[in-house]
Amino acid sequence: MTSHRSPAPAYQASNEKSPLNVDRKLYTEIASSDSKTLIESFILPIRSGRAWKVPAGHVCRITTPEGPQVGDLNIWSLHNPRERFWASRTRQLHRSHVSVFDRLWSCLPYLRPLVTITNDSLAGYGVDGAGGRVHDLLGTRCDPYVSKMLSGDDFDYHCHSNLTRAILSYGLSELDVHDVLNVFQVTGLNQNGQYFMTLALVKSERNYITQMDIIANIFQVLKSVLVHRRENITMPRTLLTGGSGFIAAHVLDHLLAHNHSVVTTVRSEAKAQAIKDAHPGVSKEQLDFAIVEDIAQLDAFDEAVKSDPPFDIVIHTASPFHFNVQDVQKDLLDPAINGTTGILKAIKKSAPTVKRVVITSSFAAIIDGAKGLRPGYVYTEADWNPTTPQLALENPSNGYRASKTFAEKAAWDFVEKEKPNFTIATCNPPLVMGPIVHYLAHLDALNTSNQRIRDIMSGQCREALSPTGVWLWTDVRDLALAHVKAAELPDAANKRFFIVTGLFSNKMIAEIIRENFPERASKLPEGDGLEPGDFPEGGTFSYDNKRAVEVLGLKFRSLKESIVDTVKSLEALGA
Repeated sequence: MTSHRSPAPAYQASNEKSPLNVDRKLYTEIASSDSKTLIESFILPIRSGRAWKVPAGHVCRITTPEGPQVGDLNIWSLHNPRERFWASRTRQLHRSHVSVFDRLWSCLPYLRPLVTITNDSLAGYGVDGAGGRVHDLLGTRCDPYVSKMLSGDDFDYHCHSNLTRAILSYGLSELDVHDVLNVFQVTGLNQNGQYFMTLALVKSERNYITQMDIIANIFQVLKSVLVHRRENITMPRTLLTGGSGFIAAHVLDHLLAHNHSVVTTVRSEAKAQAIKDAHPGVSKEQLDFAIVEDIAQLDAFDEAVKSDPPFDIVIHTASPFHFNVQDVQKDLLDPAINGTTGILKAIKKSAPTVKRVVITSSFAAIIDGAKGLRPGYVYTEADWNPTTPQLALENPSNGYRASKTFAEKAAWDFVEKEKPNFTIATCNPPLVMGPIVHYLAHLDALNTSNQRIRDIMSGQCREALSPTGVWLWTDVRDLALAHVKAAELPDAANKRFFIVTGLFSNKMIAEIIRENFPERASKLPEGDGLEPGDFPEGGTFSYDNKRAVEVLGLKFRSLKESIVDTVKSLEALGA
């Protein structure tokens, strides 16, 4: 007797960070939260359709208060109706009958989640005696054309007809009506492989949380009424400073994915427009901007912290990181220190609703550079850079490390002395690598951390690698998530987090590029040319990232993944 194993699905998430693997804890909290405000509700009569807008971050609830029913659901992006629900690809990515934590995906070339299912009263329906299941993605709806072909009769109140009439007021037409999700419908294939339809014989309810602004359109089929309700989740209102920066651009993406309503500060309208253009499906309610031209001014954030609705969280990333400076005090120390103390004062004065402030600090505020490599020494959050104002002014390298140290100490001193309503958390990364955000980057103005990758891959180190210098690293995407987790989690209050993945060397970077981009081999050093970028013979200091793993739940990417993704992003810019 031969045993048969079920074949593996054709489409599976390749890693835990795949958008197929939603944050189940977050969506469960959303589903169970009582902090929702009813925005709109309506009853849909028999054989009628209705279209309505649902902004990003809202919950759309569909219920059957008068017994078993079936509805056909269409979804479009509000800002670009060419992006619309794709039933067949959603079926491939999840299953033919979707339920809690599954997502409804948009068509090519977009392929983004339109909504995520957060509640399903029929989740336990399973498979009935005929092989039927609920919430059909087999990809069909009734229409007058098939009806006339089969019966010879004209009847213009099919699903397709009513969906078409409902969407006309949005400037769309019959050509825009597409494959539907058959909500609450039981379907399957009989023993002859033929499609059958029936309905779940119970009252039903289902919730969807929108990932972008959408137009929803539904047609009610049976005799009893169908109620639609749209509820607004109380999304965290978050101020993100320095939104055009390397780290902040990734923080912004994570905030939006976590359904925060974000205002980000930028130095100019041009920067704001670039970010806005890169997020076409995100409403002004979920992403807005404040212009802060000079963060070195003590009152720079006085107006930015004022908001209606008010802020709950502030994530402060705005601070310079480059050594192309003319004046250490003006270009490094003042922006970092004044920016941090200034925003904390402004929050206390004008934003009393803020409960958590997360500050981007650095390993530079931890390491004691005067002690060199310190083989065997383990750096932790308990360590502080002992630099002085005098040492800071000696050169830009000292100035940068001092700017992060003095700014972070000023933040902790502020909390201790001023006793504000908010708690703080700091993220202290070492060298930060990872893919760049193309709409904000240029090869001639890369963040300092990624310049070494550009130089190695482009042949500027063909003869010999430069010394590595900083031996610890992390990926910008993991660091960005750390900021969001530090903002959201109660246990992160008043803690430093050493956000570090591990040890690396320039030689390791070159070898990863050689292995994964063989066409660049001629631009890479070989033999003795690799040795200057290797680890020192006597070893170097180490690290302890236990707090970041245990409190924030971080799972760090590998160096290979980070370098490969970074090289690809730089190639997209012409490197």
